[in-house]
Amino acid sequence: MIKRICPVLAGIIMFLAVPALAAPVLAATLEFDNTSYPVTANSTVSVKVNIDTGGEQVLATDIYVLYDSAVIQAQSVTAGTFFPTVTNNITSGRIYIAGMVNDVASAKTGEGTVATIVFKGLAKGTSNLTFDCSGTTGPSKILNNKVEPANIIQCSANGTAQADVDGGGSTVTPSPSQSAATPTAALLPTAAPTAIITAAAPTALPKTGIMDNINQLAIAGTAFVIFGSLVRLLIL
Repeated sequence: MIKRICPVLAGIIMFLAVPALAAPVLAATLEFDNTSYPVTANSTVSVKVNIDTGGEQVLATDIYVLYDSAVIQAQSVTAGTFFPTVTNNITSGRIYIAGMVNDVASAKTGEGTVATIVFKGLAKGTSNLTFDCSGTTGPSKILNNKVEPANIIQCSANGTAQADVDGGGSTVTPSPSQSAATPTAALLPTAAPTAIITAAAPTALPKTGIMDNINQLAIAGTAFVIFGSLVRLLIL
């Protein structure tokens, strides 16, 4: 009888595993609106920081932008239109941006601008603009809309850019306010960046659509079929 049951169980396991194997892997990315930003010394250039959710609903993002503070100076960060709540912190060589929804029912999907950074040219040279995904103080991340939100950012696909300063003006020394690590109190929360993301994480989420109900019914029906098949084999 055991020999008869084993093939049936193997077939059932493979039947249940196929949907999981066929499910697409969704990943979100960050990018700049251009790959090159020409600027002269003493002038400014605006750089948009965009998000692509990869087709998945997301709740929040932590973004760390790295740049060469000897070539350019980050002067300001303004909120984009993708997330309703955006905060930031500018330090020498690095910018932190946090974007989040106000409630889980308003999870975001698609593409859009999280924030716009204004850089000032300081000295002739080239500064790479990159998203830090391995920083010790908290890497860039994008959290999806799940009961236990997961980081779905695909760091290898994030965009990069360059700011090219042609030296058309005198060299400018960064102001003390830009080199200081203290954030602007009006913009930043008192909690660490990871606390911002944790606060946006839900304890219970709304239903995402009819497909969830269909999947639940399909799983329940399959369970009844398996149970019936095993009972029939044991009786025979």
